Amino acid sequence: MSWHSLLPLALPCGLLIVGGAIGYLFTLNASVAGERLLGLVLTSVLAAVALVAIQRSERPGSVLVAVSLVALLSAVWVIAATGPDVFRGPVGRVLQLVFRPIFGLVRVTDPIEVANTRFIVGYNGLADLSLVTIFCCGGLLLAPDPARPRYSRALIGMAAVALVLLVATGARGGLTGLAAGICAVGLYAWPRRLMLLALVAAPLALVVAAVGILDKGLEFSSTTGRLTYWGDLARLLVEYPLTGLGLGLDTAFRATLQYEINPDPERIFYAHNTFVQSYL
Repeated sequence: MSWHSLLPLALPCGLLIVGGAIGYLFTLNASVAGERLLGLVLTSVLAAVALVAIQRSERPGSVLVAVSLVALLSAVWVIAATGPDVFRGPVGRVLQLVFRPIFGLVRVTDPIEVANTRFIVGYNGLADLSLVTIFCCGGLLLAPDPARPRYSRALIGMAAVALVLLVATGARGGLTGLAAGICAVGLYAWPRRLMLLALVAAPLALVVAAVGILDKGLEFSSTTGRLTYWGDLARLLVEYPLTGLGLGLDTAFRATLQYEINPDPERIFYAHNTFVQSYL
């Protein structure tokens, strides 16, 4: 095994660690930032070890199936811990009825900054777990494994369930990751003459991503809602072009309340944009 085969994984992991290290130097909450940086390092190492183990395995199918099942079970845990807010849009409203009996069965009492570090909670976490299942099952379906036809229907079923969950979250990052991942797989598969994946599956993934993003409507969590809020913040910064509003999230939050531009003070405490928040 060469470093060349590790590059597709090592490059993004390295960028995440470097970004986390830079953020740690300027953080106002060293304990949480340090825990997140450590998590990035440990996760990157674990991913590299898993990649080596899978590549050296003669039949990695059972491992990927197990990972897919664990991801789906973890998705149920996230849904129970998050509640109905984990779903959005028409698809999400249907799933809210389906999963209503388990809402609240799991309670995460840690502060949000700690919960988002130690647990994968919320719709972004559900999107991440859905992507794990989709790509694990997709990889097995494309693999020239003689035993694959025996459980192809189960793989397609798990991938379909994960895709429905992903669309129901309306998570921009998750949907964009799906489209980008399928495009990357298509480019990788091109030499193997699987052009259909690159020419058909990738555009379909982009359509799914667009539908999921636009499905969120005009609420703040939608793309349109956030663009509107960022525009309001930009007009606020016109009054403080050189200094911004001051250090700390709470300073900018109080300013948005005073200027009455915060659309949901109970849920929105920062700009949800690194560049805008840094300027504030």
